[in-house]
Amino acid sequence: MKINLLNSKSQIQEGISKGLESLDKEPLPALSNQSKRTNQEERNNIISKLQSLESVVIDLNKSLKKITLLKEKDIAEPNLPVNKPSERLEPVNPIVIDIPLQKAVQKLPDYFIGIKAKNSEIFAVPLAKPDTNIKIIKLNSSSFLDTYSFPTFPLENSRFVYIKDSILVTGGSEKNIAYEKCYLINNTNINDPISVSITNYAPMREKRERHNIIYLEHIAAVIVCSGFYTKSCEINYLNSNRQEWELLQPLREHRANATLFCVNNRFLYCVGGFQVIDKELPKGGVYLNSLEYLDTSELRNGWKFVDLMSLNISLKLCAMGVINVSSDKVLLVGGYDGEKYLTELNECIFDQNGILTKINQKGPRNELGKGVIFTSNQKFSDAVNNKMINFDSNCRLISYDKEKGTFGFKF
Repeated sequence: MKINLLNSKSQIQEGISKGLESLDKEPLPALSNQSKRTNQEERNNIISKLQSLESVVIDLNKSLKKITLLKEKDIAEPNLPVNKPSERLEPVNPIVIDIPLQKAVQKLPDYFIGIKAKNSEIFAVPLAKPDTNIKIIKLNSSSFLDTYSFPTFPLENSRFVYIKDSILVTGGSEKNIAYEKCYLINNTNINDPISVSITNYAPMREKRERHNIIYLEHIAAVIVCSGFYTKSCEINYLNSNRQEWELLQPLREHRANATLFCVNNRFLYCVGGFQVIDKELPKGGVYLNSLEYLDTSELRNGWKFVDLMSLNISLKLCAMGVINVSSDKVLLVGGYDGEKYLTELNECIFDQNGILTKINQKGPRNELGKGVIFTSNQKFSDAVNNKMINFDSNCRLISYDKEKGTFGFKF
Protein backbone atom coordinates (compact mmCIF):
# COMPACT_ATOMS: atom_id res chain seq x y z
CA MET A 1 0.00 0.00 0.00
CA LYS A 2 2.83 2.38 0.86
CA ILE A 3 4.56 1.64 -2.47
CA ASN A 4 1.34 2.28 -4.42
CA LEU A 5 0.87 5.64 -2.72
CA LEU A 6 4.43 6.68 -3.47
CA ASN A 7 4.11 5.55 -7.10
CA SER A 8 0.83 7.40 -7.60
CA LYS A 9 2.40 10.66 -6.38
CA SER A 10 5.39 10.10 -8.65
CA GLN A 11 3.01 9.61 -11.58
CA ILE A 12 1.21 12.84 -10.68
CA GLN A 13 4.52 14.67 -10.50
CA GLU A 14 5.56 13.24 -13.89
CA GLY A 15 2.25 14.31 -15.42
CA ILE A 16 2.67 17.87 -14.12
CA SER A 17 6.20 18.07 -15.54
CA LYS A 18 5.00 16.88 -18.96
CA GLY A 19 2.13 19.37 -18.87
CA LEU A 20 4.54 22.22 -18.15
CA GLU A 21 6.81 21.08 -20.97
CA SER A 22 3.95 20.87 -23.49
CA LEU A 23 2.68 24.33 -22.51
CA ASP A 24 6.15 25.80 -23.09
CA LYS A 25 6.39 24.23 -26.55
CA GLU A 26 2.83 24.98 -27.76
CA PRO A 27 2.77 28.11 -30.00
CA LEU A 28 0.28 30.85 -29.46
CA PRO A 29 -2.54 31.02 -32.06
CA ALA A 30 -2.84 33.98 -34.46
CA LEU A 31 -4.75 36.51 -32.41
CA SER A 32 -4.92 40.27 -31.92
CA ASN A 33 -2.27 41.80 -29.67
CA GLN A 34 -4.80 42.24 -26.83
CA SER A 35 -6.00 38.63 -27.16
CA LYS A 36 -2.39 37.43 -27.25
CA ARG A 37 -1.61 39.31 -24.04
CA THR A 38 -4.72 37.87 -22.31
CA ASN A 39 -3.93 34.37 -23.55
CA GLN A 40 -0.30 34.65 -22.40
CA GLU A 41 -1.38 35.83 -18.95
CA GLU A 42 -3.71 32.84 -18.63
CA ARG A 43 -0.90 30.47 -19.76
CA ASN A 44 1.50 32.03 -17.25
CA ASN A 45 -1.10 31.68 -14.47
CA ILE A 46 -1.62 27.98 -15.30
CA ILE A 47 2.14 27.39 -15.43
CA SER A 48 2.56 29.08 -12.03
CA LYS A 49 -0.16 26.90 -10.47
CA LEU A 50 1.30 23.73 -11.99
CA GLN A 51 4.74 24.63 -10.69
CA SER A 52 3.32 25.21 -7.19
CA LEU A 53 1.46 21.91 -7.37
CA GLU A 54 4.66 20.14 -8.47
CA SER A 55 6.47 21.57 -5.43
CA VAL A 56 3.68 20.34 -3.12
CA VAL A 57 3.82 16.85 -4.62
CA ILE A 58 7.61 16.72 -4.19
CA ASP A 59 7.28 17.72 -0.52
CA LEU A 60 4.49 15.16 0.01
CA ASN A 61 6.63 12.46 -1.55
CA LYS A 62 9.53 13.27 0.78
CA SER A 63 7.30 13.39 3.87
CA LEU A 64 5.56 10.10 3.04
CA LYS A 65 8.88 8.34 2.53
CA LYS A 66 10.16 9.72 5.84
CA ILE A 67 7.01 8.57 7.69
CA THR A 68 7.27 5.13 6.12
CA LEU A 69 10.91 4.77 7.16
CA LEU A 70 10.17 5.96 10.70
CA LYS A 71 7.29 3.49 11.09
CA GLU A 72 9.43 0.62 9.82
CA LYS A 73 12.21 1.64 12.23
CA ASP A 74 9.78 1.79 15.19
CA ILE A 75 8.59 -1.74 14.47
CA ALA A 76 12.07 -3.14 14.01
CA GLU A 77 13.89 -1.25 16.75
CA PRO A 78 11.95 -0.49 19.96
CA ASN A 79 13.96 1.75 22.25
CA LEU A 80 14.83 1.37 25.91
CA PRO A 81 16.15 4.28 27.98
CA VAL A 82 19.50 3.65 29.60
CA ASN A 83 21.40 5.68 32.11
CA LYS A 84 23.45 8.63 31.04
CA PRO A 85 24.53 11.70 33.03
CA SER A 86 21.66 14.17 32.80
CA GLU A 87 19.76 16.81 34.67
CA ARG A 88 17.17 15.60 37.16
CA LEU A 89 14.17 13.95 35.55
CA GLU A 90 15.33 14.82 32.04
CA PRO A 91 14.78 12.17 29.32
CA VAL A 92 17.60 9.70 28.92
CA ASN A 93 18.96 8.65 25.54
CA PRO A 94 17.53 5.37 24.20
CA ILE A 95 19.26 2.22 23.01
CA VAL A 96 17.89 -0.53 20.80
CA ILE A 97 16.17 -3.59 22.21
CA ASP A 98 16.58 -6.37 19.70
CA ILE A 99 15.36 -9.68 21.14
CA PRO A 100 14.95 -11.04 24.67
CA LEU A 101 18.18 -11.59 26.59
CA GLN A 102 17.93 -15.37 26.77
CA LYS A 103 17.73 -15.52 22.96
CA ALA A 104 20.26 -12.79 22.29
CA VAL A 105 23.19 -14.42 24.07
CA GLN A 106 24.55 -17.94 24.01
CA LYS A 107 25.08 -18.26 27.73
CA LEU A 108 23.28 -17.20 30.87
CA PRO A 109 24.59 -14.06 32.63
CA ASP A 110 26.84 -14.89 35.54
CA TYR A 111 24.47 -13.14 37.98
CA PHE A 112 20.78 -12.46 38.54
CA ILE A 113 20.30 -9.00 40.07
CA GLY A 114 17.82 -8.30 42.87
CA ILE A 115 16.94 -5.43 45.20
CA LYS A 116 15.17 -5.05 48.53
CA ALA A 117 13.39 -1.96 49.89
CA LYS A 118 15.33 0.40 52.19
CA ASN A 119 18.42 -1.79 51.88
CA SER A 120 20.78 0.31 49.71
CA GLU A 121 22.24 -2.91 48.35
CA ILE A 122 22.11 -4.83 45.10
CA PHE A 123 21.99 -8.62 45.48
CA ALA A 124 23.84 -10.55 42.78
CA VAL A 125 22.96 -14.24 42.81
CA PRO A 126 25.43 -16.43 40.87
CA LEU A 127 23.83 -18.49 38.11
CA ALA A 128 26.75 -19.70 36.04
CA LYS A 129 28.43 -20.99 39.24
CA PRO A 130 25.61 -21.95 41.67
CA ASP A 131 28.01 -22.85 44.48
CA THR A 132 29.40 -19.31 44.58
CA ASN A 133 28.21 -17.06 47.40
CA ILE A 134 25.73 -14.25 46.76
CA LYS A 135 27.54 -10.99 46.08
CA ILE A 136 26.43 -7.70 47.63
CA ILE A 137 26.96 -4.34 45.94
CA LYS A 138 26.78 -1.49 48.45
CA LEU A 139 25.20 1.59 46.93
CA ASN A 140 26.62 5.05 47.58
CA SER A 141 26.40 8.52 46.06
CA SER A 142 28.65 7.55 43.15
CA SER A 143 26.10 4.89 42.13
CA PHE A 144 23.61 7.65 41.20
CA LEU A 145 24.29 9.55 38.01
CA ASP A 146 21.46 11.93 38.90
CA THR A 147 20.15 13.26 42.19
CA TYR A 148 18.71 11.08 44.95
CA SER A 149 17.35 12.75 48.08
CA PHE A 150 16.53 9.81 50.38
CA PRO A 151 18.76 8.06 52.94
CA THR A 152 18.12 4.56 51.55
CA PHE A 153 17.33 3.00 48.18
CA PRO A 154 14.81 1.97 47.06
CA LEU A 155 11.96 3.44 49.09
CA GLU A 156 9.78 1.23 51.25
CA ASN A 157 6.75 -0.21 49.42
CA SER A 158 8.26 0.72 46.06
CA ARG A 159 7.75 -1.65 43.15
CA PHE A 160 10.11 -2.67 40.38
CA VAL A 161 10.19 -4.62 37.13
CA TYR A 162 12.95 -6.09 34.96
CA ILE A 163 13.41 -4.72 31.43
CA LYS A 164 16.10 -6.69 29.69
CA ASP A 165 19.30 -5.80 31.61
CA SER A 166 17.73 -2.93 33.56
CA ILE A 167 15.41 -2.58 36.56
CA LEU A 168 12.79 0.18 36.68
CA VAL A 169 11.97 1.15 40.30
CA THR A 170 8.72 3.07 40.85
CA GLY A 171 7.14 4.95 43.74
CA GLY A 172 7.29 3.90 47.37
CA SER A 173 6.97 5.71 50.68
CA GLU A 174 9.19 7.49 53.19
CA LYS A 175 7.84 8.44 56.63
CA ASN A 176 4.30 7.52 55.52
CA ILE A 177 4.48 9.84 52.52
CA ALA A 178 4.03 8.27 49.07
CA TYR A 179 6.10 9.38 46.08
CA GLU A 180 5.79 9.31 42.31
CA LYS A 181 9.55 9.16 41.68
CA CYS A 182 11.08 6.51 39.43
CA TYR A 183 14.66 5.30 38.96
CA LEU A 184 16.39 3.12 36.41
CA ILE A 185 19.07 0.67 37.57
CA ASN A 186 21.37 -0.25 34.71
CA ASN A 187 23.60 -3.29 34.86
CA THR A 188 26.67 -1.80 33.27
CA ASN A 189 28.20 -5.26 33.34
CA ILE A 190 25.93 -8.30 33.65
CA ASN A 191 28.86 -10.66 34.07
CA ASP A 192 31.67 -10.89 36.61
CA PRO A 193 32.76 -8.41 37.87
CA ILE A 194 29.25 -6.96 38.07
CA SER A 195 28.57 -3.23 38.26
CA VAL A 196 25.47 -1.03 38.26
CA SER A 197 24.52 2.62 37.97
CA ILE A 198 21.26 4.45 38.72
CA THR A 199 19.60 7.37 36.97
CA ASN A 200 16.37 9.32 37.36
CA TYR A 201 13.41 8.27 35.23
CA ALA A 202 10.25 10.24 34.44
CA PRO A 203 7.97 10.42 37.51
CA MET A 204 4.55 8.78 37.47
CA ARG A 205 1.50 11.02 37.29
CA GLU A 206 0.29 9.83 40.70
CA LYS A 207 2.04 9.03 43.98
CA ARG A 208 2.00 5.29 44.60
CA GLU A 209 2.99 2.75 47.21
CA ARG A 210 2.24 -0.97 47.35
CA HIS A 211 1.10 -0.66 43.77
CA ASN A 212 1.31 -3.21 40.94
CA ILE A 213 3.68 -3.20 37.99
CA ILE A 214 4.34 -5.25 34.86
CA TYR A 215 6.48 -5.01 31.72
CA LEU A 216 4.61 -5.95 28.53
CA GLU A 217 7.14 -6.91 25.92
CA HIS A 218 4.62 -7.19 23.07
CA ILE A 219 3.87 -3.45 23.25
CA ALA A 220 7.24 -2.40 24.77
CA ALA A 221 5.53 -0.70 27.69
CA VAL A 222 5.36 -0.72 31.49
CA ILE A 223 1.99 -0.50 33.26
CA VAL A 224 1.49 0.48 36.90
CA CYS A 225 -1.88 0.37 38.62
CA SER A 226 -3.63 1.02 41.91
CA GLY A 227 -1.84 1.14 45.25
CA PHE A 228 -3.03 1.84 48.78
CA TYR A 229 -5.10 4.94 48.06
CA THR A 230 -5.68 5.06 44.31
CA LYS A 231 -7.43 3.04 41.61
CA SER A 232 -5.70 4.86 38.75
CA CYS A 233 -3.50 3.19 36.13
CA GLU A 234 -0.65 4.49 33.99
CA ILE A 235 1.36 3.30 31.00
CA ASN A 236 4.88 4.21 29.90
CA TYR A 237 5.85 3.41 26.31
CA LEU A 238 9.56 2.67 26.25
CA ASN A 239 9.74 3.59 22.55
CA SER A 240 9.02 7.21 23.42
CA ASN A 241 12.00 9.48 23.99
CA ARG A 242 9.78 11.68 26.17
CA GLN A 243 9.48 8.94 28.81
CA GLU A 244 6.17 10.43 29.98
CA TRP A 245 3.56 8.31 31.75
CA GLU A 246 0.01 8.34 30.35
CA LEU A 247 -3.15 7.69 32.36
CA LEU A 248 -5.31 4.68 31.48
CA GLN A 249 -8.84 3.85 32.57
CA PRO A 250 -8.88 3.26 36.37
CA LEU A 251 -9.60 -0.05 38.06
CA ARG A 252 -13.01 -0.60 39.63
CA GLU A 253 -11.45 -1.54 43.01
CA HIS A 254 -8.43 -0.45 45.03
CA ARG A 255 -5.97 -3.35 44.67
CA ALA A 256 -2.81 -2.84 46.72
CA ASN A 257 -0.24 -5.64 46.27
CA ALA A 258 -2.37 -7.36 43.64
CA THR A 259 -0.90 -9.80 41.11
CA LEU A 260 -0.46 -8.78 37.46
CA PHE A 261 0.08 -11.12 34.54
CA CYS A 262 -0.55 -11.18 30.80
CA VAL A 263 -2.13 -13.93 28.69
CA ASN A 264 -1.70 -14.46 24.93
CA ASN A 265 0.26 -11.21 24.63
CA ARG A 266 -3.07 -9.43 24.92
CA PHE A 267 -5.10 -9.68 28.13
CA LEU A 268 -3.67 -8.11 31.28
CA TYR A 269 -5.06 -9.59 34.50
CA CYS A 270 -5.02 -7.92 37.92
CA VAL A 271 -5.94 -10.55 40.51
CA GLY A 272 -6.87 -10.11 44.17
CA GLY A 273 -5.14 -7.44 46.24
CA PHE A 274 -5.94 -5.51 49.40
CA GLN A 275 -8.57 -2.80 49.61
CA VAL A 276 -8.30 -0.24 52.42
CA ILE A 277 -11.59 0.42 54.22
CA ASP A 278 -10.45 2.19 57.40
CA LYS A 279 -6.74 2.50 58.10
CA GLU A 280 -7.49 3.11 61.77
CA LEU A 281 -8.88 -0.40 62.23
CA PRO A 282 -6.55 -3.30 63.24
CA LYS A 283 -6.72 -4.90 59.80
CA GLY A 284 -8.01 -1.83 58.02
CA GLY A 285 -9.46 -3.51 54.95
CA VAL A 286 -10.32 -6.67 53.00
CA TYR A 287 -8.58 -9.06 50.63
CA LEU A 288 -10.53 -9.14 47.39
CA ASN A 289 -11.98 -12.29 45.87
CA SER A 290 -12.16 -10.81 42.39
CA LEU A 291 -10.09 -9.82 39.40
CA GLU A 292 -10.12 -7.28 36.58
CA TYR A 293 -8.70 -7.68 33.10
CA LEU A 294 -7.72 -5.27 30.34
CA ASP A 295 -7.47 -5.89 26.60
CA THR A 296 -4.11 -4.32 25.70
CA SER A 297 -5.17 -4.12 22.05
CA GLU A 298 -8.14 -1.93 23.08
CA LEU A 299 -6.88 0.07 26.06
CA ARG A 300 -9.64 2.66 25.76
CA ASN A 301 -12.28 0.06 26.61
CA GLY A 302 -10.99 -0.13 30.18
CA TRP A 303 -11.04 -2.95 32.72
CA LYS A 304 -13.66 -5.69 33.00
CA PHE A 305 -14.60 -7.01 36.45
CA VAL A 306 -14.98 -10.69 37.42
CA ASP A 307 -16.24 -11.88 40.81
CA LEU A 308 -14.39 -15.16 41.47
CA MET A 309 -17.44 -16.53 43.26
CA SER A 310 -18.93 -16.87 39.77
CA LEU A 311 -16.27 -19.57 39.23
CA ASN A 312 -16.95 -21.08 42.67
CA ILE A 313 -13.49 -19.98 43.80
CA SER A 314 -12.28 -18.28 46.98
CA LEU A 315 -8.91 -16.67 46.29
CA LYS A 316 -8.62 -13.76 48.71
CA LEU A 317 -4.88 -13.24 48.26
CA CYS A 318 -2.27 -10.75 47.20
CA ALA A 319 1.41 -10.81 46.18
CA MET A 320 1.41 -14.11 44.27
CA GLY A 321 4.19 -15.14 41.90
CA VAL A 322 3.26 -15.91 38.28
CA ILE A 323 4.42 -18.67 35.95
CA ASN A 324 3.16 -18.46 32.35
CA VAL A 325 3.21 -22.17 31.53
CA SER A 326 1.52 -21.86 28.13
CA SER A 327 -0.89 -19.66 26.18
CA ASP A 328 -3.83 -21.18 28.06
CA LYS A 329 -2.35 -21.89 31.50
CA VAL A 330 -0.88 -19.70 34.26
CA LEU A 331 0.29 -20.83 37.71
CA LEU A 332 -0.12 -18.53 40.71
CA VAL A 333 2.45 -19.24 43.43
CA GLY A 334 2.21 -18.52 47.16
CA GLY A 335 0.80 -15.18 48.25
CA TYR A 336 -0.46 -13.53 51.43
CA ASP A 337 -3.93 -13.82 53.00
CA GLY A 338 -3.64 -11.17 55.72
CA GLU A 339 -2.19 -13.53 58.32
CA LYS A 340 0.53 -15.66 56.77
CA TYR A 341 2.70 -16.28 53.71
CA LEU A 342 1.31 -19.18 51.69
CA THR A 343 2.71 -22.13 49.74
CA GLU A 344 -0.45 -22.72 47.69
CA LEU A 345 -0.39 -23.30 43.96
CA ASN A 346 -3.38 -22.19 41.85
CA GLU A 347 -3.75 -23.09 38.18
CA CYS A 348 -5.62 -20.64 35.94
CA ILE A 349 -7.10 -22.00 32.71
CA PHE A 350 -8.00 -19.71 29.76
CA ASP A 351 -9.94 -20.20 26.53
CA GLN A 352 -8.43 -19.69 23.08
CA ASN A 353 -9.18 -15.96 23.32
CA GLY A 354 -7.35 -15.52 26.62
CA ILE A 355 -10.46 -15.29 28.83
CA LEU A 356 -10.30 -17.01 32.23
CA THR A 357 -12.60 -20.05 32.41
CA LYS A 358 -11.46 -21.96 35.49
CA ILE A 359 -9.09 -21.93 38.47
CA ASN A 360 -7.84 -25.24 39.84
CA GLN A 361 -6.65 -24.99 43.44
CA LYS A 362 -3.68 -27.35 43.66
CA GLY A 363 -3.06 -26.93 47.39
CA PRO A 364 0.19 -26.32 49.31
CA ARG A 365 3.67 -27.17 48.03
CA ASN A 366 5.99 -28.48 50.71
CA GLU A 367 9.16 -27.42 48.89
CA LEU A 368 8.16 -23.77 49.32
CA GLY A 369 8.79 -24.06 53.05
CA LYS A 370 7.05 -21.45 55.19
CA GLY A 371 5.61 -19.61 52.21
CA VAL A 372 6.57 -17.00 49.64
CA ILE A 373 5.29 -13.63 48.47
CA PHE A 374 6.30 -11.56 45.45
CA THR A 375 5.73 -7.87 46.02
CA SER A 376 7.56 -7.01 42.79
CA ASN A 377 8.61 -8.74 39.60
CA GLN A 378 5.85 -11.31 40.06
CA LYS A 379 6.51 -13.02 36.73
CA PHE A 380 9.01 -15.88 36.74
CA SER A 381 11.65 -15.31 34.06
CA ASP A 382 12.89 -18.00 31.71
CA ALA A 383 16.45 -19.07 32.41
CA VAL A 384 18.10 -22.23 31.02
CA ASN A 385 17.58 -25.98 31.11
CA ASN A 386 13.78 -25.53 31.19
CA LYS A 387 14.00 -23.72 34.53
CA MET A 388 12.53 -20.39 35.58
CA ILE A 389 13.69 -18.06 38.35
CA ASN A 390 12.32 -15.23 40.48
CA PHE A 391 12.94 -13.42 43.75
CA ASP A 392 10.42 -13.39 46.57
CA SER A 393 10.13 -10.45 48.98
CA ASN A 394 13.03 -11.73 51.08
CA CYS A 395 15.32 -11.79 48.05
CA ARG A 396 15.48 -15.56 48.05
CA LEU A 397 16.03 -16.90 44.55
CA ILE A 398 13.29 -19.42 43.74
CA SER A 399 13.43 -21.75 40.76
CA TYR A 400 10.72 -23.72 38.98
CA ASP A 401 11.43 -26.72 36.78
CA LYS A 402 8.83 -26.74 34.00
CA GLU A 403 9.45 -30.38 33.11
CA LYS A 404 9.29 -31.77 36.65
CA GLY A 405 6.81 -29.21 37.98
CA THR A 406 8.87 -28.66 41.13
CA PHE A 407 10.13 -25.61 43.03
CA GLY A 408 13.45 -25.03 44.74
CA PHE A 409 15.43 -22.33 46.51
CA LYS A 410 18.60 -23.19 44.65
CA PHE A 411 19.22 -22.76 40.96
